[in-house]
Amino acid sequence: MITQTTVIDSSADTKPSSVLLTVNQVASLLNCSSRHVYRLCDTKRMPAPVRLGMLVRWNRNVIDKWINAGCPPVRPRKR
Repeated sequence: MITQTTVIDSSADTKPSSVLLTVNQVASLLNCSSRHVYRLCDTKRMPAPVRLGMLVRWNRNVIDKWINAGCPPVRPRKR
């Protein structure tokens, strides 16, 4: 009988704190205030946050892709 063993690399940084960003961390990435991050979010000019109960967090991968794309508005403009 052949069995397959899966090896998990524990050196990879997969902590939730490294994947989900606080408003202050997003503000630091964007070089703006935390209040401005909330304004961008409210007007749908940036990706929506993930809500975990009372906590508001942004997915690091989504924010990085959004920044690399030139920070386009998430909501399309009305014609």
